[in-house]
Amino acid sequence: MSEVETLYARILSLVAPRELHSSCNGVLQYEISQLESSVKDLLAAYAKVEEVRDAVSKLEEGKAPSGRSASLMETMDSSLELQEELSKKLEKVATGMIMAPDPKKHRKRKRDDKSVSELSKEDKKVDKKSKAVKRSEKQDALSSESSSSDDSEDGTKEVKKSKTNDADKSVKPDGTELKLAHKCLKQISMVKVENKAVARESRDLWTSAVLCLKLLIQRQSGWSASSTDKPTADVAAKTLEAAVAVLRMIHLTTQHGEEVRALIAVLSEACSKNEVLRAKFHRGRAQLESLAMSIPDPTNSKPPRSKQSTVNKRTEGMKERLTWPLDQVRQWQDGIFALDQLDKVIKEVNEVMSCNAKDWNPYADPRVHECVGKLEACVNLIKKDTHRQKRLKTVRKLVNQLEKQR
Repeated sequence: MSEVETLYARILSLVAPRELHSSCNGVLQYEISQLESSVKDLLAAYAKVEEVRDAVSKLEEGKAPSGRSASLMETMDSSLELQEELSKKLEKVATGMIMAPDPKKHRKRKRDDKSVSELSKEDKKVDKKSKAVKRSEKQDALSSESSSSDDSEDGTKEVKKSKTNDADKSVKPDGTELKLAHKCLKQISMVKVENKAVARESRDLWTSAVLCLKLLIQRQSGWSASSTDKPTADVAAKTLEAAVAVLRMIHLTTQHGEEVRALIAVLSEACSKNEVLRAKFHRGRAQLESLAMSIPDPTNSKPPRSKQSTVNKRTEGMKERLTWPLDQVRQWQDGIFALDQLDKVIKEVNEVMSCNAKDWNPYADPRVHECVGKLEACVNLIKKDTHRQKRLKTVRKLVNQLEKQR
């Protein structure tokens, strides 16, 4: 031993055995973990080789695997011996003992390595053969499956086609609706206006066109949103806007008021049932309702009351004035209305509630309560906050007046 080794030996002899063992374990921890992982990888490779050999024997003999081969068992035994030797060496290294190499075991390990490499080469060759056999079997199976699947697909396609044809016949509307819409649009476009009135030769044409438009909208309301005839609905919307354009050019009479109110009623029913129609008729409906505000209502167009008129007639007039605002707010619950129309309704309701009659109390009338409640709901549907808050303040005053009079 050299002087340095003797010096190290003297130093290590002064260290306590527990500390020496723990320090050795800490230094050799990485090497120990590497050895353990390599042994585990080796065992996993042997297990895969075993599975391959069993599969090959099953393919060649056409039987279930009868067990492991003798050469594979020998290889596995030698690997287990190697594992035991490695574990013993690792334990001794951890305790600080120096192991001398054994030449016999070294030779045996080389022999085992050679046998493992030869065995892996043989297994690779057999594995290639088994893969080729499996490919041919898969191709045969796929060809048989494709022929059967083609037959089944043809049958299912025929069934699907028959079902879709039946559904199309029952759901798709015929072309008569679209023809009716184009006819109605053509009639309205032919109406002539003279001196802010429908020309005499066009009056019958105008009446026929309005009736045709009402009939068209009624028929469209019978469809659901998914089965709506959109081309016909588009032409109907254009026809409605063309009718509004004619009404704006003429002086509106009570007869025109009846036509407009009838169209609004039909539109309200159609839009309440069908979302697609609601979107397409939204503009035309709003324009019609705006026109309806300026048309004289026969119920409200009574001559001015003289001082000699009785109290009963005045009261009945106020009750009748409530009918129109109530009808409007009932139709507006879907949120489709113009702000100027809403302002006129608020003004009308306010005037009716300010009526001071001896034989009628508007605050006790259930129609007034319904009208104010629905009016508040309509105001809450306004999207812009500034417009909504301004009108909500006025309507809330009416609500408070009703609550005070209870």
